Amino acid sequence: MLVPRQMVSPQGNKPVMGVVQDALLAVAKFTRRDTLLKKDFAFNLMMTLPRWDGTVPIPCILKPEPMWSGKQLLSFLVPSTINMKKDTNLSGKNKGDDAVFAKSDHKLIIRNGHIVAGIVDKKAVGASAGGLIHLTWLDHGPEACKMFISYLQNLCNAWLLHHSFTVGCADIVANEATMNKVSETLTEAKNKVEKILYEAQRGKLETQPGKTMYQSFE
Repeated sequence: MLVPRQMVSPQGNKPVMGVVQDALLAVAKFTRRDTLLKKDFAFNLMMTLPRWDGTVPIPCILKPEPMWSGKQLLSFLVPSTINMKKDTNLSGKNKGDDAVFAKSDHKLIIRNGHIVAGIVDKKAVGASAGGLIHLTWLDHGPEACKMFISYLQNLCNAWLLHHSFTVGCADIVANEATMNKVSETLTEAKNKVEKILYEAQRGKLETQPGKTMYQSFE
């Protein structure tokens, strides 16, 4: 079926495939500013990279012991032609922080394939136009894009095995503010339906072009 050639839809010129679910969470956690890897673990993860030539980047922390960041390892997979500056999903919560290297790390900056700052989230590796998947597909073709998606998930999921997370029932219970918002939305929708029913029953409903009253009501 040549699936790699179906990654970008001609309908909207944007990807229809992207990193989702546990792999997406792994990518976001892996590229957080405080994700640091000791030498043995960093080297083990580098061995999962395709065609790794043995080059080891200078660790971002030298003392008291050398440590590498998740951003550094993920940069091995990003093509060297990629340059990007993109707001992440955290931007909405940090509108007042417009610094280039924001404290919240909500601005993704990639220079010549190196992730300089920011968290790689759904906006960067999801099925959205202008993201890493889209740019890789455009610059290097379907096969390179296929390799990028596959090894991105392999690398981050290998790290997630050692830095797992748990989800409990309490995490999916909405708070009071959310429940109030849901209730307001439902009440508003019911009121709209009641108004449409009232107008339709009395023949006052505005008909749509080319449709009868009943069709417009439906």
